[in-house]
Amino acid sequence: MKIGIVYLATGAYNSFWKDFYHTCEQYFCVDAEKGYELFTDSPENMKNILSANVHIRQIEDLGWIVNTSYKSEYIFSIRKELEAYDYVFYINSNFLFTAPIYADEILPKASDSYLTALSFDHYLNVDVRNYPYDRNPDCLAFIHTGAGKRYYQGGFYGGRTKEMLLLSEWCKAAIAQDFNKKIIARFHDESYINRYLIDKNPKVLNDEYALQHIWPYHGPYKAVIRNKEEVLGSQTLGQLKDVYTDTSLSFLLDEHLCFRPGGIVNLYGGLGNQMFGYAFCLYMQKQDAKRRWWIDAYACMKPHIHNGYELSKVFTDIDTTLEIGEENRIKVAQVQDNHKATIKEHHLSKVQSFTLSDKPLTIYTGCWQCYPYIEACADELRHQFQFNEQRLNEKSKQLLDVIRNRCSVSVHIRRGDYTKKNNEWLYGGICTIDYYQAAMQRLESILPEKPIYLFFSDDPAWVKEHFNIPDCEIIDWNKKEESWQDLCLMAACRHHIIANSSFSWWGAWLGQHEGTLTIAPDVWYNTTHTPDLLPSEWIRIPIPPSSELLQRLCNDLILRSSYLDSLGLQQGKMGAVLFFFHYARHTGNTLYENYAEELFDEVYNDVNKGVSYGFINGLCGIGWAVEYLVKHNFIEGDTDDALEEIDRQVMVYAPTRLTDYSFANGLEGIVCYVLSRLLSPRASKASLPFDERYRKELYLACKNIPKEEQTTYIRSLIDLVEKGKCIYSFDKVIEQLFELSEDVFNMKGMTWETGIKMMKRVN
Repeated sequence: MKIGIVYLATGAYNSFWKDFYHTCEQYFCVDAEKGYELFTDSPENMKNILSANVHIRQIEDLGWIVNTSYKSEYIFSIRKELEAYDYVFYINSNFLFTAPIYADEILPKASDSYLTALSFDHYLNVDVRNYPYDRNPDCLAFIHTGAGKRYYQGGFYGGRTKEMLLLSEWCKAAIAQDFNKKIIARFHDESYINRYLIDKNPKVLNDEYALQHIWPYHGPYKAVIRNKEEVLGSQTLGQLKDVYTDTSLSFLLDEHLCFRPGGIVNLYGGLGNQMFGYAFCLYMQKQDAKRRWWIDAYACMKPHIHNGYELSKVFTDIDTTLEIGEENRIKVAQVQDNHKATIKEHHLSKVQSFTLSDKPLTIYTGCWQCYPYIEACADELRHQFQFNEQRLNEKSKQLLDVIRNRCSVSVHIRRGDYTKKNNEWLYGGICTIDYYQAAMQRLESILPEKPIYLFFSDDPAWVKEHFNIPDCEIIDWNKKEESWQDLCLMAACRHHIIANSSFSWWGAWLGQHEGTLTIAPDVWYNTTHTPDLLPSEWIRIPIPPSSELLQRLCNDLILRSSYLDSLGLQQGKMGAVLFFFHYARHTGNTLYENYAEELFDEVYNDVNKGVSYGFINGLCGIGWAVEYLVKHNFIEGDTDDALEEIDRQVMVYAPTRLTDYSFANGLEGIVCYVLSRLLSPRASKASLPFDERYRKELYLACKNIPKEEQTTYIRSLIDLVEKGKCIYSFDKVIEQLFELSEDVFNMKGMTWETGIKMMKRVN
């Protein structure tokens, strides 16, 4: 009697082969002749077992789910060779035999339909309606609820050669049909085996022949199933199973049904912002090459968003395969939260460090306007962001010839939406007439010849009124869907004066010729710094704060500040106090200083009325602000005396019991305040604030945080205790406080933080 054993091993599973072969030879069907049909992607690694009864066939590693689903394909592919055996069994690579097994124990008879299958005994205590059969009626492995008698495992089955080939042929055909529809059965080949056996009566092997640590069995055994997680890792294996059984993730399978994790960059805004998002997608392709990447332009397609999605309409060589498409977009919306990660941009135009996600799907949300992202894929972008000049209208074509034959300077003036509502606070008072005049003077002081200025603007009437200069052209004919032609013409110019706009940023970047000069404002938003937005070689014009905007902000805060419910920094009276002290110094007007002092008295008188300990809107932030004002000579006084009550209230909260470690509302915010107090100037013999017990407990709370998770102030406190000194900057603290108020998509302009940021431009 001769028994054929089909064995499949790819990738990490190859490591199981040696032990499997030796134990199978020693214990499995000891009274029969055995032959091994081994399918592997690494034949060279299997040659440590050189035996006449091992026949090695090379296959491609197509990924776990495809490999396991192709068992029947592989078996049927060698049907002629298998006819040399009386019986054929498929056995999983991680089986390990431990005691003799005789042929009559496992070989089926006519009453068994000449088939043998493995079914764990604990299923006998499970209602058949709860068996893990496939319940998708569109799948050929589908089994109706209530049908079936046993649940069979796909890791150990076989029978007489004829019957085994019939089973394999049916499974092969069914799987192929479902694969063509991108349908994956719940438990892959195992589901099809169960469907085939639904009307059969196979010989059943139980736990004795396949001891597995996760099932409740304590009797004698002759084989064990080794834990795959020892080789692949639990996270990897679990994720693979998830992505192949969750139909919403089917778009992550290629035409061969191999899984590849995905990444999506959401696009926002008009053409310039779309270009930044597209560039970031190319950048992430380089950072995380294992993923397939898409851009999702859904947010750009709303009627009020400029001219809709424009990239593939404007540029001739854009990679349209990156566009996700409506069908896949619907699937993305259905993906469960545990299968996807959403990564938001923390700070406008500041390079962000990414910890690559291990989730099947990662979605990136932000504007991503950073020059280093662009520079990392500059060659690809310059190749793909090509204009089809044949599509230019006649006036633009004529102007293009002038631009290329003159010392041309593009001047972009953005008004329109920049003058409306909150946008005025974000962008207003930056690219003023003074800015453009300074830029032109700077340019003309460098250039050897008189330039021709090409003005591009969404408000050409305003430009005509304020820039009545000789030898210039105001481009006022490219409207709506033709506005991209302005960008094409900008890029053709020799030199550039840009606005704080992504549109003219790209006009300048694409228009880099030999000797090109680009002039930009050194301020992009009133509300935040943009350290990584402009290339270093671009000339920056300093932008003073707008007196008009600051005065309007001051008037608004005067009206609102006395009625604020919160006493704290971010949304309360103490933030207004900081603004008015700064504004008094900025304007030299003591009336604002007097008002700041009145507000400060209101805060101080009410600070005992149930205020939380947090930094951004609680006691720690209020106390820190007092130290800040003294440090910067806005007020005078003994902070030990003034803050004694706040210190006492903060000590009520045991630091070692805190689970929130954040700066805004947790341990780091407390530490930041405590540091400001401990480092406050005082007589050498004066006692330190906070009692010794509390200081020790705070130190222990900081030390208990893993070193790699310790933030700036946590490390500073540890250094102060252990080394007697540390790095601490009030200006850095207030910058961190500013960042907490900065939301990439919901930036509020009329705030005290905006006012202080604007005033700090001249400090």
